[in-house]
Amino acid sequence: MYQILRKKYNTKFVKHQVKTVHELIDGFDVVVNCAGLNGGLVANDGDADNVYPIRGVILEIDAPWQKNFVYLDFATFTFPTINTVFMGTVKQDGRADLTVSQEDIDGIRARYAKIQPAMNGVRVKSVWSGLRPGRRTIRLEMVEEQRTKAKIIHNYGHGGNGFTLSWGCALEVVELALR
Repeated sequence: MYQILRKKYNTKFVKHQVKTVHELIDGFDVVVNCAGLNGGLVANDGDADNVYPIRGVILEIDAPWQKNFVYLDFATFTFPTINTVFMGTVKQDGRADLTVSQEDIDGIRARYAKIQPAMNGVRVKSVWSGLRPGRRTIRLEMVEEQRTKAKIIHNYGHGGNGFTLSWGCALEVVELALR
């Protein structure tokens, strides 16, 4: 999509650290706010309190026999890649620290062992934690900036569904930008 927008529509992509979308209004016809957990702050329109962290933890495990994606619910799954297997997760709304406790690891392993006992005792190679941008509803809308009439498109608050929703949201952002 990047190449299509860049070549066909002469779109200019700028990577720049900003505090608010309003810093970018001059000189651009469209500004897209995909700032994730900081989306409400960058919007600078009162939405910051509606965005909250959803803490997650994922384990990289040594299970080369696991070739299939297994998904019970948002918090209990494995997905294999070419070189490794990932097991997850925790979903903790409002928790912003990235510390991974033994309780986190044991909880993930115990839940998963109930659906696939062969994973009981599997070696954990590494652990990661991260913060998903939560919001009661996804914010995907266009607002016209009063002074310049530039389009500001907000696209954040996808929680743990960002990967799943990314293509559809990207297409809607393009549709809004081309209006």
